Amino acid sequence: MPVLPEVAEAAENWNTEGEDKEEMFTLKIEPLAKKITAYILDHQDDAAQEDRWRTTMKRETMKCFREQREATGNQRAAIDSRFDRQREEVQTVKAEVKAEVQTVKAELKAEVQKIEAGVQKVEMEMQQRFDEVHSKMDEKMDQLVKNIADLVKQH
Repeated sequence: MPVLPEVAEAAENWNTEGEDKEEMFTLKIEPLAKKITAYILDHQDDAAQEDRWRTTMKRETMKCFREQREATGNQRAAIDSRFDRQREEVQTVKAEVKAEVQTVKAELKAEVQKIEAGVQKVEMEMQQRFDEVHSKMDEKMDQLVKNIADLVKQH
């Protein structure tokens, strides 16, 4: 802390020699005490103003942090809510797709069964036709053998 010129001057004028030391002390210290008191009062206002400024800044800073924290929390809640809605929508679409796949599988299975039944029917008809042709060929062969035998007998 800088020494005021008045304080330095009063300290130089300080003289402890004298008849009434206490009275002399009082007279010499009085201007110094007044100047020290004025200095303290003057700087006390500055210090108080600085303390008020610091307190105000702390309050405003804490208020800004609190507002920022609330805004961040609100934003996080909004984002989480949007993600939850999207997740639900995806789950709904997934369930719909799964149901549609099951329906298509069932329809395909029914079509395959119809085709297999049709193929089996065609195979049976072909086998029946083959058996009929084979039976007629056997009859014709028997008839042919009989005709040849009859011809041989006649000659």
